[in-house]
Amino acid sequence: DRAVYNFNVVCSDAGLVPLSSSALVTVVVDFEVLEAPVFDMSEYFVSVEEDIPLQTSIVKLNASTDDPSIDIIYEIESGNENGQFHIIPATGVILLLKNLDASVQQTYILSVKATLFGFSRFFSLATVTITVQDINDEAPEFLLPFYPATVSENAQLVTPVVQVECNDDDVNSEISYALSSTVFNVTADGVIIVASLTDYEKQTIYDLTVTCSDGENTAQTTVRIEVLPVNEFTPVFDQTGYHFFATEHSFGTLLGTIHATDLDAGSDGEITYFLQNPGNSSVVFVDPTVGDILVGNNLDYEEQSFWSLPVVAVDGGGKQSFVFLNISVNNTNDVKPQLSPQAVVKVVPSDTADGYPIETYVCTDGDGSETNITIIQGNNMGYFDLNEYNQLTWTTVAGG
Repeated sequence: DRAVYNFNVVCSDAGLVPLSSSALVTVVVDFEVLEAPVFDMSEYFVSVEEDIPLQTSIVKLNASTDDPSIDIIYEIESGNENGQFHIIPATGVILLLKNLDASVQQTYILSVKATLFGFSRFFSLATVTITVQDINDEAPEFLLPFYPATVSENAQLVTPVVQVECNDDDVNSEISYALSSTVFNVTADGVIIVASLTDYEKQTIYDLTVTCSDGENTAQTTVRIEVLPVNEFTPVFDQTGYHFFATEHSFGTLLGTIHATDLDAGSDGEITYFLQNPGNSSVVFVDPTVGDILVGNNLDYEEQSFWSLPVVAVDGGGKQSFVFLNISVNNTNDVKPQLSPQAVVKVVPSDTADGYPIETYVCTDGDGSETNITIIQGNNMGYFDLNEYNQLTWTTVAGG
């Protein structure tokens, strides 16, 4: 296989009117003696760090031919669409033209072509694989600067509370989490868990600083955990029972105060007092907040002198206890005694025997008080007397 090239070679002088002569040259090229260049390796593998400076020589390719008089030209045929690299045509050295970033692209595969200069039909290809090594040049960053969370005070150990998440743009970064707390811990996945039992009555808010690290760089975020109360305790009265004394018809009088405590904090520990039987509210009134006991409008010694009323203390979570409220009603002299009979007309003969009973009187008092019957007027002469049986009797004085 041959190619024939014909051309003239001209020789001219420097005269005012140049004189020249020429010669016809015929060159016959015999392609049968040419061969495509051969790379040292069909595949080149190179690894570089992502922060190498521009114009750094990454790798030198080498191809050879049997005819050392013919130059070999190198070019990147494919895989360099973004112009990341440049190859020096005469030397086969690949240079870096644009900054590398492993988080954007970790591997470049270039197809490099080596061609005999002037003979484009004689070429060979080699593959260059460039691996970009990630360096720890990016700091980790939490998705949120603040994580709010809640946990019940009766949450068991290892109960998950909230997930925090930290990202790192470095390709091969390994993130670890840490926090300083005896009550909570953080897992390798960034889950905050209960490490020891919480107690709402002791502490309701925990502000935690969580740190994430990629081994060199760190970031921090704040986690606020609110402990939610659980109604653990039942109200306890400070006495097993209460006994007050009330004067009848003393409406609104303060008899005393009942009191109960509840170890729960917050609304679960707020106590309300009430009578178990609402119908007894006419006997006493119970202040639901402070437990004051006030006389109602239905205390009458003559009707009932003693009351035993169950009173209840209930907390904000619904737990309750009760004791008996005993009230003794003190009597007052508020009822007139009644004398019977009220009006009597009797005829007594003058010769009636001394001590003769004319009438028997009965005196009663609704208050239950002792009574006494006396003659207060009309007996100036002493004709009449009251004996021990409250009988009105005739005396011998009247007959004299």
